Amino acid sequence: MEKRIVGGDFMPENEAPYVVTVNMWKPGSSGPVTCGGTLISDRHVVTAAHCLTNVKDMFKSSYTVEVGYNSPHRDKQTKVKATKVDIHPRYIIDNKTDDKYDIAVLTFPTITFGAGVQHIPVDSGQLEPHQPLLAVGWGTTEEGNGMTNSLKRANIKVGEPSACKGAIGGFDDSNEQQVCAQKSLTPGKNICSGDSGSGVFINRNGKQYLLGIASLGINGGGETCDGANAISVFVHVISHLDFVVESSALTREYLLDKKANDKGDDQSQPGNKCDDSPPPAN
Repeated sequence: MEKRIVGGDFMPENEAPYVVTVNMWKPGSSGPVTCGGTLISDRHVVTAAHCLTNVKDMFKSSYTVEVGYNSPHRDKQTKVKATKVDIHPRYIIDNKTDDKYDIAVLTFPTITFGAGVQHIPVDSGQLEPHQPLLAVGWGTTEEGNGMTNSLKRANIKVGEPSACKGAIGGFDDSNEQQVCAQKSLTPGKNICSGDSGSGVFINRNGKQYLLGIASLGINGGGETCDGANAISVFVHVISHLDFVVESSALTREYLLDKKANDKGDDQSQPGNKCDDSPPPAN
């Protein structure tokens, strides 16, 4: 939890109104464990499952999970308590974790949207190597300094499949369950494991979409995520849209913002679970 956005800068006020903190409190602890998260509605956040693995079974009796929103500065955020924690059922099987399913959905009381609070739709387009992405995270650019108060951002790029395959077991390309970002394509810029649960975003025709969730960093032979061959791995949200729909009861149309698209079509990649069946009602 020590190293965060590498080579980035501070996120200006109201430029990422969909980014939140996810704070887990255990009775008797001196402070929360904090991850990032992304608003997908006025009642739901997606984050990394590994942030909540020890929380789900003890959530109602032991842990408090808070979502902090409305500011890129943690000390100014409004906080609301989660009422439900859903972890992808395939993330832990037989006490073994599978990073391809490192996704969770939090439900909380309805919040009011405004200039500093908005949801973001899920991206369903194809990805190509070297495509630019925006990564965010709650942390410091200096080794060992711990978390800071302000949200940071960094421009990164989709990695080359050959480089990603060498670092990620079972990886084929970034159009499947995991999106790979390659630090050598943006020297000096990267995320690291401390940015867990935060989103990575893509711009399509001037509109931002949620692409993935920060899952893990691979150092690429270096001692830190500053290593020249470091790889960042994000869970591809569109690949798990069925899980998000089931956990949130949001419709596919709402999550993909299909009404806002000129063509209104679903651009989901082959191999995803996405189909044309009617979505659940809200």
